[in-house]
Amino acid sequence: MSLHTVGDGYTHYVLPALFDSIPESWKSNKTAKPISSSIQTVNVPALSGNQSLGGSSVIQIPCGASAGIMMNPYLRYTVTFSSAAAVANSSFFFKGSAQSATSCINRISSYVNSVQVDAQQNAWAAYDCMISNSTSADWLAHDATLMLGAGVQYYQPAAGATSSQSYTFAAPLLGMLGSQQSFPLYLNWV
Repeated sequence: MSLHTVGDGYTHYVLPALFDSIPESWKSNKTAKPISSSIQTVNVPALSGNQSLGGSSVIQIPCGASAGIMMNPYLRYTVTFSSAAAVANSSFFFKGSAQSATSCINRISSYVNSVQVDAQQNAWAAYDCMISNSTSADWLAHDATLMLGAGVQYYQPAAGATSSQSYTFAAPLLGMLGSQQSFPLYLNWV
């Protein structure tokens, strides 16, 4: 409340709006409002189906006005172990210092609307370096073990076994599409 004394000796109440060109009640609220949104997990299957050793997989993320924002992308993949007679019933770890299933990923190329935005050659080595040097011991002991099979000892099935062992892993996506906090898919990428 503001009081102002005028020449007649009386004190009058002065409205704050008199000092502004626009009354306060007509101004926009300056506090930030969240944009109405929803979060959902979307599973985008590979266009190329199952791959054997040395194969490549293509995952196409839809872009456009109805797309949204991609946050925290992961590559989910299943590795099936088969055996040869010479190594039947043997055990092994994945290669590298982190001993994680990311050693199965050779190269990652990211495209937006058919335009290559980055390429990670020797992705397994980049993953291994980041996992070994940029994560905490707690994350390695818990999350990396569950998500990437890091440090887990695996066993080959017996030679001639009727079923093969399959394990599913989830690795954070490397590169431009995975390095940002969020990636707007709704923009018109050229």
